[in-house]
This record gives sequence, C-alpha cells and structure tokens, in this order.
Amino acid sequence: MNIGHNLDEKYLRKKYSVAKLLAPTGGILSGITRLCGEHTAPDFEIAVSNIDNMTHTFSHITQPDGMDALNEPMGGAGADVDVELAWIRAAMEGAERYANMAYHESDFIIAAANDLPNAMDLDTVPRCSETEYANPYCPYRPADKSLPIRWSRAFSLTEKREMFVPSVMAHLYLKPGVSEAFWQEISTGCAAHYSLEKALVSAICEVIERDAIAMTWLAKLPLPQIEITQPCPPELDKNLQILAKGRVRQTFYDATTDLGIPIVYSIQTLEEHPTVAQYVNCAVSFNAAECCAKTIREAAPARAVLCHVDDTPADTEDFRSLYDGAAHLGNPNYRDEFEFLLNTPNRTTLDAMKIEAPEDDKGQLNFLLDRIKSHDMDVFAVDLTTQEQRALGIWVVRVIIPQLMPMSTVQRGRFLGHKRLYEYPEKAGFGSLSEADINPTPQPFA
Repeated sequence: MNIGHNLDEKYLRKKYSVAKLLAPTGGILSGITRLCGEHTAPDFEIAVSNIDNMTHTFSHITQPDGMDALNEPMGGAGADVDVELAWIRAAMEGAERYANMAYHESDFIIAAANDLPNAMDLDTVPRCSETEYANPYCPYRPADKSLPIRWSRAFSLTEKREMFVPSVMAHLYLKPGVSEAFWQEISTGCAAHYSLEKALVSAICEVIERDAIAMTWLAKLPLPQIEITQPCPPELDKNLQILAKGRVRQTFYDATTDLGIPIVYSIQTLEEHPTVAQYVNCAVSFNAAECCAKTIREAAPARAVLCHVDDTPADTEDFRSLYDGAAHLGNPNYRDEFEFLLNTPNRTTLDAMKIEAPEDDKGQLNFLLDRIKSHDMDVFAVDLTTQEQRALGIWVVRVIIPQLMPMSTVQRGRFLGHKRLYEYPEKAGFGSLSEADINPTPQPFA
C-alpha cells in the first residue's frame, strides 16, 4: 500500500523538501511504499523508497550479468512508531543511495598514487591477509601506488585540506578495474541530511559502528551485556514497550571501542523461527539509551526483508551480498554461533556508558574529530550531493577512516591483514589474537 494513502502528499511536499525528489517520471525517487513487518516482530511503521531503473539514466549501474538493475535493492528503508517519520527516513536513505551511484567518469582523476599530490596514503588502506590473497578466489589484491586508479576529490577533516581518495572507496557501482580491486564497494560511511555537520556526524558514526561490528564478530569479543534498569530512560521507553509486546527477545551489549563513543551491539532472538531466529544489529550515538532504541527500530525492516531471502549460495565461502550471512545465520540451527555473546559473563549499565558531549551538530562533529585525531587516525569526507539535492538543501556525504576495521560481507575477503583487528582486542583487555583465532563463521550483520 502506498504511504500516500495514509498521508496527504501535498502536506508532505510542503513540509519536507526531499519530497520534491519523489516523482514517477524524472524524479530521483519513483515512489515510497509501506512494508508489512514480519508478524512476530515489534510493530513499527516501515517505509521503503524506490529509485526504479537507474540503468536508463546511468549505464554503469547494472546487475553482475550486465542486465538492468531494476530488480536490485536500489532504494532505502525507514522505520518508526510514527508513519510520517518512517516516510522521511526512507526518503532520505533513498536520496543517499542515489547520490552514491550517480557519477560520470569526468568526475574522476586517473593517476597512480605516486604521481598524485595530496593523495590519500594507500598504505593505510585495510588489507586482506597473505592467506586470503593467496586464495585464487579472493576478489581483492593489495593497493599498488604505482598503478593508475580513479580518484575523487575529498577534504581531510583532520588535516583541514583538500585531498584525493580512491573513487572505489567513495562510490557504488564503480566497476573496479584490476588496479582498483583492493576494496569492497559498500555504503559504509554514507549519510544524508539537511545539515552538513549532521550528515558528517552520522557518516563518521557509521564508520565507527562498522568497525565495532567487524571486530566483535571476527574476534568473538565477549562484550558486556547492558542491564536496563528502571526507571527506563524516556528515549528508550517507548521502543522497549513495543518490543515487549511481541515474541522477539533482544539483548544489548556495550561495544564501545577505544574512541569512547557509545556503541550498542544487539541480538534479537525468536525461538524456532525458520529464517530470523537470530538477528544482530548495531548503533552509535552520544547517548547509549538512544542506541538501544535505534537497534530495536531498525531491526523491523531488516527482519521483514530477511524473511524472504532464499538465494544465498550453497557454499558459505561464496557469500558476498549484504544479506547472505544474516539469512544463513538466521536459521535456528546456528544459535550456538552466538553463544560467545549470549553467554557473556560481563555486565554493564546505561549509566556506565554515559559521556559528556555537545548537543549541537558542530560541537558534536568537533568532538568526534578530536577523539579520532587523538588516535592518529584520518577522516576524509567526499561530497556526493547531486545538483537536484543541493537545490533542496540536502547534503549527502561519504566519510572514509582507513585506520578503522571495515565490515566485509565477502567471506573470501574479510581484510584479515588489517592491524587494528589484532591490536584493539588486546588493548581492550580481551586477550591477544592471531589469524588462526578469527571467527570462521560469515558476518551476520545486514
């Protein structure tokens, strides 16, 4: 059912400028529809935006077999208690996805890193391990500074100067050449908002989130379980009440890393469900209670989609898509794979996760940058905003922090050579880790 049946579209267009991107012909978004949630899941309003067939506009956007990308998951999703907020979340995520894919070859500079002043240091790019590279089926190769690749203009938020970053790290559907095959094309670090500062904050937080997701699973970190005490914080209470009305049970874990920004990793369990008996997600915010609330809300559209994923490869080594691992590990027979978290002896509270941070967008951005710079990490920002979006006051950005651990859904290329994967767990008190200790089970996050 179209969400327009529930809300006055003239009202939406007047209230939200992003609604002007919504048009059956010629607009960025062809429509926004309502998605029925999985019937045993918490009852949230779920909206899904559709970008339609972008192959007609951008010939580089095709399926792996070269066919039009009409059936690819091209839009965005949003969930909330309020149907209107679910609509706007889906619209903004759809705009974000569009900007990721909308490019022209003239936007890039082609050069070898050795020949390009102000190029991002490719030595900081996460690498696969030598064992992974030795596998003839590994899709990645080490970045080579002597080979020409495409570069995109960026701005170093830590060094305050213009620089260039590999385009394969900034865009989707880039169709990387051999010399660019050192990175998984994924949407990590992308965000859209009406405020540039807010978009950058959201994008940085997502990179921090994916770092925690990757290390939690690969290193099997027994994170502290968060005990929700009463009275429940108001920013969490409503979502927790909705959760309690269903059969899904959810546990929350403190995944905060050395950067000190609250991170909540969560597991939803539903006994004997055939496809989503286990589901994980994660959230980053300056407020741990908001993180918990976000994981409850954002699980709704993901669960609805995972119930219908039935085309995962037979061999887990062939897993590549965002949904492969999550769909596979949602089977109730794989509950044991989550025991390192479900049976963790460690405990903490929301109060213990509190930090003092600014409330305004600019202050929060500077707060994040100060934390990241104190760990000798770089933050690069790419402006992906298209002309249509800029005219409506929307900002779409991509943030790259190469020193953080990427979350890979490609089982044959999990970037197990990145030093952070081994340095962080030991520094955080979880013990030393070698490649032989890495969790062999596919990434369950989607």
